[in-house]
Amino acid sequence: MPAFSTFYVPRDVAYRRLAAPTKLLLPLALMTLAFVVQDPAANLVVALAVVGLLRLAAVPWRIVRGFASVLVTLVPLVVVLWTLFYRSGDLLLAVGPVHVTVGGLTRSVATAFRVISIVLAVPLLLGVMPQQDLVAALRWFRLPYVLCFTLALALRMIPQLERDLATIRDAQRSRGIELDRGSLLLRARRLAMVVLPLMTVSIARLETLARVVESRGVLGARRRTFYRRPRPRVVDVVVMTASIASVGVTWLLARSPTWGPYLR
Repeated sequence: MPAFSTFYVPRDVAYRRLAAPTKLLLPLALMTLAFVVQDPAANLVVALAVVGLLRLAAVPWRIVRGFASVLVTLVPLVVVLWTLFYRSGDLLLAVGPVHVTVGGLTRSVATAFRVISIVLAVPLLLGVMPQQDLVAALRWFRLPYVLCFTLALALRMIPQLERDLATIRDAQRSRGIELDRGSLLLRARRLAMVVLPLMTVSIARLETLARVVESRGVLGARRRTFYRRPRPRVVDVVVMTASIASVGVTWLLARSPTWGPYLR
């Protein structure tokens, strides 16, 4: 099975030649920055930085599109909920129980950009390095091997679940079961015809995987060796230092009386 199945696609660009710890830390730093700042303009800058790095890393559009499709539903929902339920500042519109305020509208836009940054940072992480590099990067940061191995398996199972779901849906349609027609209640009842086989297949695969992992002693060895270890260069140290420093400086500025109003 290819690494991360459909996520990782090799490309020969400068960003891909960075060390694995750098390619892990940079998206995580951008996600953290999206939470630190609350101003719409600041969140827009973070979102544009994520999009720029996606282009710099040459992540294929078909990979980004799979994550961006979530934003089509999530962003409007976030904007509506924050606008209606977060009330702060001057009143802009009042229609019955619905009150739209300046603070609510501002916070909704900022939260929408924050969600965009976080969602698009995921393909920036998973689409630029294979599974073994991700595990090696996590180990380079001294995370326990069990945690690294579990995370890698979880990410690896996502595309497999998608393929299983598509196979089961096709099998049910071949038996004459219309999963996308009928009333909402009828479709909900027919959903069990997909969910139950998917759970059965997944549990059987997990049992097989557990036996394989145990038989090979993956979780039993105390000292592990790796065929290829990350060796960050000077440029990697500079990028990682700048990423950590940007998060720390932004966090301090957001709480200062001078710059705080521009970031909060």
